Amino acid sequence: MNKWVALLVSVGILAVAAFLIWRKPESGSVARGKAVYATHCLNCHGEKGEGLGKLIPPIQDQNRWEIADLVCSIRYGRKGELQVGGQRYDGIMPPNFELDEGEIRDLVNYVRKEIQTCAQCEEVGLVEVEKNLLNCTLARPLR
Repeated sequence: MNKWVALLVSVGILAVAAFLIWRKPESGSVARGKAVYATHCLNCHGEKGEGLGKLIPPIQDQNRWEIADLVCSIRYGRKGELQVGGQRYDGIMPPNFELDEGEIRDLVNYVRKEIQTCAQCEEVGLVEVEKNLLNCTLARPLR
């Protein structure tokens, strides 16, 4: 009977360890996200996420951009009127189907940690990005 108890305890420990590893964001995500931002976002949104005058909205405000909003906007783009900081924007952000889910995760983590300077924000994991991508479909109107 002791062998079975030891086996069950071992399996339980392994299950907990696997869950913790699965939940933990991949090391280096923010640094990788900086490179993705430089390649795909910097030209329009600026080095510090300040936007481009009255043409491109800033992305600095952590209270304005939820994780789902960032993920869906990155993948599927945005279209139509948007109010940010009292300024009205009415343009188009093109979709980006080139980025995979890991790159989107890294980009969201970089934007939240470095652009929005959200020190208390936990890094987003791949599962959360995939869940949000399932919720925003091609059929949804671009915002």
